[in-house]
Amino acid sequence: MIRRSRTGLILALLLPFLAETAEPATPAGWSMDFATLPATSLAEAGWRTLVDDGVSEVRLHEGSLLADFAFKPYRGTTIAHAVPAYADADLRMSATLGRAEQGHDNFSFCLDYLGLRISSNNYGAHKLMRLWDGKWAVITDRLPRATRCDLRVVFTPAADGLVEYYLDDMESPCFAEEGVFLKLPADGAATTLTIGNYGLSRGKVLHRVHRLSLGRATAGAATAGAVRAERAQVFQGIAFGRCQAAVLARRLGATAVTEYVVTNNAPALGVENVFRLDRLPPLAVQGIPGHLIMADFPLNTHNLQPISLRALARSVEQGAHLVVLGGMFTLNKGGMAGTPIAGLLPVDVADPWAVVRSPGIEILPGGMLTWRHALPVRAGAQVIDAAGGQPLWVTWRRGAGRATVFLGMPYGSDSAGYWAQPGWIDYATAMVRKGASGE
Repeated sequence: MIRRSRTGLILALLLPFLAETAEPATPAGWSMDFATLPATSLAEAGWRTLVDDGVSEVRLHEGSLLADFAFKPYRGTTIAHAVPAYADADLRMSATLGRAEQGHDNFSFCLDYLGLRISSNNYGAHKLMRLWDGKWAVITDRLPRATRCDLRVVFTPAADGLVEYYLDDMESPCFAEEGVFLKLPADGAATTLTIGNYGLSRGKVLHRVHRLSLGRATAGAATAGAVRAERAQVFQGIAFGRCQAAVLARRLGATAVTEYVVTNNAPALGVENVFRLDRLPPLAVQGIPGHLIMADFPLNTHNLQPISLRALARSVEQGAHLVVLGGMFTLNKGGMAGTPIAGLLPVDVADPWAVVRSPGIEILPGGMLTWRHALPVRAGAQVIDAAGGQPLWVTWRRGAGRATVFLGMPYGSDSAGYWAQPGWIDYATAMVRKGASGE
């Protein structure tokens, strides 16, 4: 049931003026902050009821839109508000989802815009999911329950229908996909944003929406293709601590370093470990980082999506310097062969077992190389340092960018290993800079 204010009939006469004051729909976008909303009912704020299931309750309450949703499969209460229709939309919501004593076991809250539905689901884990073109996908299975969180969905139709979904961390998406083109009205008119009760959870589930906004995802378009030397993205895998990749990035001049860390979420199933990246790199409007550094970093299907791998490869082609530091889960059994990243490297990574022992080789004062990758150097690549007569650092140009690979592996004696020596970062910095210069 929709609860209405007693003054609703009188104030309805002022609806056009109140709605315009509460959330002006200008070319710059639309927003509604329920904490500062002057209206006293949803109708006064410009919302209209599309479906009233008779058992759910939606109303303004204590600075939020309160939605108390009951079991009503596919026929739950739904409200709508007129909003602009943008193909390149930037949709944001601050909400507290999923408070329930019991019975929250399926789909409940849903938000719809131009054919895309986002819904909370508590089957197995508290998830945020999306429905597009009749198919569901999990955005994240780490949706906070009964805790305020911020959601952002960015649509970039010019990039093959790219959509990025952000949860709390507005710098790194938790999910991304291609092929989503919003279904704009044929006449170019405005559309509606709807909030509804999916109705599949057996118990009552309480949700609160604190703020909604809708703009255009064009703010960063001017810098999207620019190389930003002060930025670096560091992908840290199994033995990343030994490589000190983030320290290396800062030594190379980066002042904004974003670290992405891999964890092993399950034992190996067959011959493959189940790795998971803690978050994804942004794909659309953050600009091209000066350096992409991978340290013992696996690229299997549980980790980086193909869309992310293609975006990283494009960044290199457009000017980024890719630096790959060797390790069992980078150049060997980490699943790099056959990916867009493998095609950028100055060495061939087709053989996942090409590892040889190299005892007694000192590559920096007091720093011994015990294991190395015995990978073929590709035609046109340049060896900028060697150990025991074998390639150690290899580089070449790829498009407007470069790719440099270190073939050493951070395994062996902790005390005598090259990575444990004070000179390791100075040495690695000098090699990466030499690779950047191509000399």
